[in-house]
Amino acid sequence: MGARGDQCRNLSNISKFNCTFKYLPGKKNTVADAHSIIELDAVQLGLDYSHLANEQQRDTETPAVRTSFTALQRKDVSLDNTDTTIICNVSTGRPHPWIPAPLHRHVFNLVFRDVQQLDY
Repeated sequence: MGARGDQCRNLSNISKFNCTFKYLPGKKNTVADAHSIIELDAVQLGLDYSHLANEQQRDTETPAVRTSFTALQRKDVSLDNTDTTIICNVSTGRPHPWIPAPLHRHVFNLVFRDVQQLDY
């Protein structure tokens, strides 16, 4: 079976960089671990949840996120004292917001703004 178009594009983009991929199990992979634990109540991040809600509404992938068949349990979660809702994964018992692609870099920078260098 050949590679799909998106896989070929990703491999093409990755091949432009001189890098080495190294497997890091579980908690040693701090970047992946941090992304997996971002919670809706992570106000200390400085994330504007109203802006996130607007981006979720505007994103063309939102319908697919709402209807995709995965182990994730996605629900609209109300923000405190507002009529605004955010799509969150609630399968862990705590809401983890779905971050649309246009906000990925912004959220990454918020999470890792104090990290100078990761030493693996």
